[in-house]
Amino acid sequence: MRPITRHGTKGVLVFPSEFDGKLTPTQLFECHAELEKNFPTLALVLDAKQLQDAPAMGNRILCCPDYPEVALAAIRSASWVISFDPFVAQIARELGVVCFTPGASQGGAQVLGWDTNGIQASVRGWVHRLKQVPAGNFLAAQPAGAAEFAITAVADSKYIGFFFGLVENLLQVSQVPWRIFLLALDDKAKELALKQYPQLPITVFLASEVWPAKELEKYQTKPIAERAYASKPHAILEALKVFKSAPVYFCDLDLHFAESPAALNKEFGKHQIIFMPQWSDVFAWARFHGMFNAGLIGVLPGGERFAKWWEEMCLHFCRVEMEKGYFTDQVFLDAGLWHFPEIGVYRAMDHNVAPWNRKTLGIYRPGRASGELRKISRKLIISARW
Repeated sequence: MRPITRHGTKGVLVFPSEFDGKLTPTQLFECHAELEKNFPTLALVLDAKQLQDAPAMGNRILCCPDYPEVALAAIRSASWVISFDPFVAQIARELGVVCFTPGASQGGAQVLGWDTNGIQASVRGWVHRLKQVPAGNFLAAQPAGAAEFAITAVADSKYIGFFFGLVENLLQVSQVPWRIFLLALDDKAKELALKQYPQLPITVFLASEVWPAKELEKYQTKPIAERAYASKPHAILEALKVFKSAPVYFCDLDLHFAESPAALNKEFGKHQIIFMPQWSDVFAWARFHGMFNAGLIGVLPGGERFAKWWEEMCLHFCRVEMEKGYFTDQVFLDAGLWHFPEIGVYRAMDHNVAPWNRKTLGIYRPGRASGELRKISRKLIISARW
């Protein structure tokens, strides 16, 4: 194991669910900006309305009120939490994270004072205290040796924060070496990805660097969403050009792993490609959206023929016209199963758990603070989409 310094989130600043008039969202965003000058700090916003006061949606501002598991994962992996919300302060303490609260003690948290000279002076005082907190979960290890799988993904600068979340998730769950390939949809996304994780084996390329000129011309005329869809198979192809030792897994950025993706390596059998069923609680949804989920696909070297066909279909026919049988990049996977015998289907029902299939898969939450999802059989699911 070779230790590395994590360049993700060291601390979390939790906004209150309701403001009492003594403090405004704008002032808390100022606190966040000051903290960021000293530590990588995530601003955890509990009410989306507060985002209206954000100076700019940076890569360390998170709002996920409908999916508390994501917020819990962020808190659990931090070295410290500053919470303006008493309930979150209590949760942080229960999770064993060092927790501070400004002004008055909440949930057993340590108190940070306010300086009468303003926010900058207050944060300077906080920083002195925060530097004394042990690194804790902020230090991780990327195992040495040949990579046993690769992840490929697509992101623009607006979604790059979700990419960072996926990387942090992999650092938490995988004890085997891996690589990541990111197809960045704009220059800023590439810059941020390389700056965030300079010590990790991450390769970032732009569409303009990898698409042939003729295809690039058509690609650039598409709306950003359709460019992202068409980029999925191309990201797989680019990864397979240089990564030939183990599977490549394309992952949508809302995917969260409870176990290492390396567990899937043994599932290919005689196939070069693994599809995940689009499990749905409503039968018609799978008919409209496709039988397979394009958010997690495994491809071994030898699966390029399918990836190139999928790329052509996405480039020329990707749209949302369900009455005509079109639904983004996903619906083409149905036909792919007919055309390519190298495709296999993963049927274990413990991947791609999502809000639209929890009843079908028999999923339940054992507790709000645990952040886990389990099958009724008590088996922990391997991956979920938030």
